[in-house]
Amino acid sequence: MSVLQPTVIRRLPDLKAAVATLSSYESFVIDVETVGKTDAKDAALDFGTNLITWVGLGTYGEVFLIPMQHRRGRLLSVEYLTKTGRPSKAKNPPVINRTFAKPGEQLMPDVVMNEIAPLLFSEQTKVGHNLKFDLMSLAKYYGGYLAPGPYFDTMIANHVCDENRRSYSLKDIIPDFLSVPKAERKDFYPNLGKTIALEPIDAVARYLAKDVRFDWLLYRGLVEWLHRQRLTSVFEMEMDLYPAIMAMEMQGACIDPDHLDKMESTLEAEVLALEKRAWSLSGVAVPFPLTNTDRKRELLFNPRSKGGQGLRPLKLTPKQNRPVLDQNTLEYYADRNELARVFLTWSEKNKILSTFVAGLRKKMHAGNTIHTSLTQHGTVTGRLSSRTPNLQNIPRESDVRSLFVAPEGHSLVVADYDQIEMRVLTHFCRDPEMRRIFTSGEDIHAGTIAAILGIDIEDVTKEQRQVGKTLNFAVVYGAGVRRTAATAGVSVAVAQRFLDAYYERFDTIKPWKRQVLTAARKRGDAAHPIKHPPYVTTLLGRRRRLPGLFSYDSGIQARAERQAINTRVQGTAAEIMKIALIRLHNAFEGSPYRLVLTVHDETLTLCPEGQEEEAKQVVSTAMSGILLDGEPIISVPLVVSCGTAKRWSTAKG
Repeated sequence: MSVLQPTVIRRLPDLKAAVATLSSYESFVIDVETVGKTDAKDAALDFGTNLITWVGLGTYGEVFLIPMQHRRGRLLSVEYLTKTGRPSKAKNPPVINRTFAKPGEQLMPDVVMNEIAPLLFSEQTKVGHNLKFDLMSLAKYYGGYLAPGPYFDTMIANHVCDENRRSYSLKDIIPDFLSVPKAERKDFYPNLGKTIALEPIDAVARYLAKDVRFDWLLYRGLVEWLHRQRLTSVFEMEMDLYPAIMAMEMQGACIDPDHLDKMESTLEAEVLALEKRAWSLSGVAVPFPLTNTDRKRELLFNPRSKGGQGLRPLKLTPKQNRPVLDQNTLEYYADRNELARVFLTWSEKNKILSTFVAGLRKKMHAGNTIHTSLTQHGTVTGRLSSRTPNLQNIPRESDVRSLFVAPEGHSLVVADYDQIEMRVLTHFCRDPEMRRIFTSGEDIHAGTIAAILGIDIEDVTKEQRQVGKTLNFAVVYGAGVRRTAATAGVSVAVAQRFLDAYYERFDTIKPWKRQVLTAARKRGDAAHPIKHPPYVTTLLGRRRRLPGLFSYDSGIQARAERQAINTRVQGTAAEIMKIALIRLHNAFEGSPYRLVLTVHDETLTLCPEGQEEEAKQVVSTAMSGILLDGEPIISVPLVVSCGTAKRWSTAKG
């Protein structure tokens, strides 16, 4: 059936016939169009309160569109704003009025939802682009119950096959998939999604028909693409994770509104005081906003004779040769220059105030809950990310975590992996000294610096442990000597000596890195790096394609090498967490425990008061007992710290 000639269903017998047709296939596409109950920005994207006004369904050669309470029929006439009163000759004159026909007969939402329920709650594969949004929007029509799997999210499948895309919108993917010429793309697939309620019924039908039909074609192509690249098992794990992700998003995390008010007032006063202190220290005649990076750069790096602090830049911008003023630079100078310390403190507190405190307030739902969107396509390594609001960026030691609380009658169970990325690194490089540190139960950061300095671990100071931590993360994330120096608060020369001693003491790491990079390059074609890029894989086979490994630019190549090592480690750690979330979700089936949130290597679970110890045992077992082919997933023990509290910030293992 042509995409421009879908079946628009307005009567109950036609809907019953469509459901019967779709039920005879093993899979179908579902796509819904929504509007908000209010005029608030993004109200249509609030799955808990939005209203579904269209349902699109499709399968082999079939597209069915079901409008429900769409209020605008075909467009009859348009009036344009003109100065003369005559029709405007301008290319896009302002529209002052549009006249529409009546929309015609439509089925009521309750009738539609009742008829499609057997389809949604069948064992057929549900296909969609960002499918979880559609399923969660539908769930409120079924008492909060989600349609069961199997699922196939074409957005996530596309990310597994091509993690370097800038956009995973269907409107951006389809023109590439269908090889639409660039000159024709603007008119090929107009995006009406944000203005559905304002559009004529026939225009919406054409738009939704494209969504459904193109997503079906994309689905069929991706099934083959995943198979060819041997990535089917990677994608299947993402779909196994889908129920846990949706459960967390629908559950939401509770916020203490009174504590939020107090924190906001306190931070506003502290930010203002820091601004006044900065103006006083810099001796400026006219106060300036501390968001002005150029002014702060002048005040820190200009010589004292020109009103600056005379600090030496740690690095310069490549084109303009100007001092770089970033977080690492401020951290490096904070202990030795008060103005740098004030700038750093202001930056940290202002970020918490504007990004987290104000951001959380804007996103709070009725019942004081936050429902972040956990995305499986947001990072190139496969790590989960968080949006609207982003809860992954909450500083671990900040007061923001104290805002998250257990609802009345419940407790939070907070669990996290102990140094999971360092354990993954140890598993891969098989370093005997690192393995000894982990198997003996020693702190890896203290053990690292003790091994380098040749001292007993009991004699390691807090400052020395911080250096050990910096070195460990420098290895995992590929930080250079200057960044290592800035983070550790030491000179470049000292940082270089530490890094040299590190690689000498843990002498299997460099050979392992070379092995990873050699294997990655062998998988690609240097003559065609874009079409056949080199790539690294995670433990379970996810790919990170890195054309830069073949670059003749040493800077681009070095960056790609850092990304390769980081992906191998961080991507594998992310897979372990995903398996843990799947195990937790399954373990909670039929219990009063609920997953609330995951942040990197950490999980938050709700349990009834009085059941904390039982819940801790379930969580610890699910997260630490992960096997692969009947053996522990990595050769270093997975250690889980688990604690309970009323506030996220006070949960200690």
